[in-house]
Amino acid sequence: MRWAARPALLAAVLLVLAAGCTGGRSAATTTATSTSTGASPTTTATTEAADRVEPPALPDPFDLAEEALADVDGYRQAPGSDAPPQLTRLEMVLDTYAVSEAIVWDQVTNVAGDEVFVASVYPYGFLRGDPTLPPFAARLLSQYDEEPEEIPIEHGTAYATAWPDGEWMAWGSNTVLIVTAGPRQAAIEVLTALAAANQDEYRWQPGDCLWFEGGGSLDVAPFAPYGRGPVVPCDGWHTHEVIGASLLEDGPDAPYPGDSLPTEAYRACEEQFLDTIGIPVRESRVDTVWYYPDDLEWEEGDRYLACVVMEPDAAGEAAPRRASLAGIGEASRRVLHPGECWNGSLAGDPVPCDRTHDSEYLGSVEMEAGSDEPYSESFVATLADTACRALLAGTADPPDGVTLDVFGEPPGPFAWSDGDRTADCRAVAVDDGVPQLVIGSVTEEGWRVVAPVGDDAVTA
Repeated sequence: MRWAARPALLAAVLLVLAAGCTGGRSAATTTATSTSTGASPTTTATTEAADRVEPPALPDPFDLAEEALADVDGYRQAPGSDAPPQLTRLEMVLDTYAVSEAIVWDQVTNVAGDEVFVASVYPYGFLRGDPTLPPFAARLLSQYDEEPEEIPIEHGTAYATAWPDGEWMAWGSNTVLIVTAGPRQAAIEVLTALAAANQDEYRWQPGDCLWFEGGGSLDVAPFAPYGRGPVVPCDGWHTHEVIGASLLEDGPDAPYPGDSLPTEAYRACEEQFLDTIGIPVRESRVDTVWYYPDDLEWEEGDRYLACVVMEPDAAGEAAPRRASLAGIGEASRRVLHPGECWNGSLAGDPVPCDRTHDSEYLGSVEMEAGSDEPYSESFVATLADTACRALLAGTADPPDGVTLDVFGEPPGPFAWSDGDRTADCRAVAVDDGVPQLVIGSVTEEGWRVVAPVGDDAVTA
C-alpha cells in the first residue's frame, strides 16, 4: 500500500469496472482516473511551461493485459467466433465500477471438453495491486448473491462465486486481475497456472522515473510499486522518481509486523531522501510517497518497501519535470512563515489566504514532555498536537458552530532518532468533525468557512 510521508490534511485529521473472435480485447470506459495520456497537468516555475509538457508514450494497457496471459498445459484455444456471455457480464461489472483500462480475453478447452473463459484485466492505477480487488470482483460477478469462497492456490488465494455453467474465479497480481469462468476444477487449474506465470513482476527500482496522468495523487498512483506501465526515461517528462526500494527478509510464515512496518518504511524513506536529495525530508519542498505491504498483501507474500519522490506544484500535485531530483538539496529547501495558508501537505507552495485553503501555518514548537521516549507514530503525533495548542492563543474567534483545532506535524522516525523534536503547527477549521475550507487568515477577524475539505465544486 502507499502512504504520503506528509499526508493530506483530511486524512491526517480524520484518520480518516465485444470482440468478434475467440479471444480478443475489450475496451473499458475511460474515467477521470484513467492513466492514459491526455491533457497535461499544471506545472509551476520549477518546470517548463505547461504548453511545452509532452506526456510520454506509455505502453498500451491492452499489451500489458495480454502479457499476463500464457499457455496452460493441457489446454488449447477453444473454437468459436462469438463473444461469450461471461465477457458480457465481466464488461458490464467492470465498466459500472470503473475498474479496468483494458480487458484481454480468451477461451480454452482441455481433452475432456471443459471450456474455460479467461480474462486478463489491467486495472486503473489506484486499484493496481490492491488485494481487495479480486474478492470484490468475484462478489460483483455473482450479482451479490454470495460471498466469495476463498480457495488457496500455489501463489495466493483464488476467490470463487457461482456462474450458471460453473464458477467464477478471480486472482490478482500486483499489476493485473485474472478472471476465469467454467467448470470448477478446470477454472481453478487455469487460474493456478496463470498465477504461477505472473510471479516475476517488475518491481520499481531506485533511479526509475514514473509518469502518472493527473498529478499522481494517492487517488491515481498504484496500490503497490510494481509494473513497467508507468516507468519512463528520466531525461524525458515524468512526475515521480523512485529513490529507494528493498525486499524484507521475513519468511512466508512470519507474522505481520503491525505498526512497526510503516514506521520502518517511513524511516527508510527518510534516510534514502537525505542520501539522495541532500537535505531532510521535512525541510524540503520535495514530497514523498512511501510503500509497504498491508496485512492482506503480507498474507499473499508481499515484502516490498519503496520510496518515491515528486515536486509539488501550487495545487499540491506532482509537477512534470525532465531531470532527476537527486542532489537538488538546498534548491528545494522550504522556509515556512507563520500566517501562510496551505492546501494539503506542507510541501510545494502556500496559497494566498484570501483564496480557499484547508489550513494555516502557525509556527513551530519544541516538544518537551516525552521527548526521551522511543518513536511511535501515534505517541509522537499526540505530543505534536499537544505542543501546538499553545499557538491557538493568537487566533481570532471562529464562526458560530465551527471549532478551530490544531494539527501538529512531528518529525519522522529517522529525524526523531537524530534528535529532531520540532513540530510544525497548522490551524484547522472543523465543523461537526469535518475539516473545512476557509477564506481569510484565522489570526484576523472575519475569516469564514466555505465548504468541507474535498468539495470539488469549490474553486475560488
